[in-house]
Amino acid sequence: MKTRHAAALALLVTWIAIMPPKVWISGSPKVLVEAPLSSWIQEDIDQSFAGEMECESWRADALATAARAPHYPGYPDLDSDTEQLLQVRCISESDWLKSRK
Repeated sequence: MKTRHAAALALLVTWIAIMPPKVWISGSPKVLVEAPLSSWIQEDIDQSFAGEMECESWRADALATAARAPHYPGYPDLDSDTEQLLQVRCISESDWLKSRK
């Protein structure tokens, strides 16, 4: 494949940010970081990006925000939301969809 064709195809790739799923075990939320990528979720983020660099820039901002989030004693769900956000990854939408088959 010629370089210009590969570059044109790269422009067609949409990137998304995904996060690990969260489940409740014995009344406490648990973020499943070890879960396969096929079970990670995108719905809560609901954004897509034109390229990997744009997604990684958004991710860096999200990580900075999560790192500054206060701890909420007595509200484990809010702390688990922060934990989920700290695990966000960028992936091409096509790779993520392939993993879900």
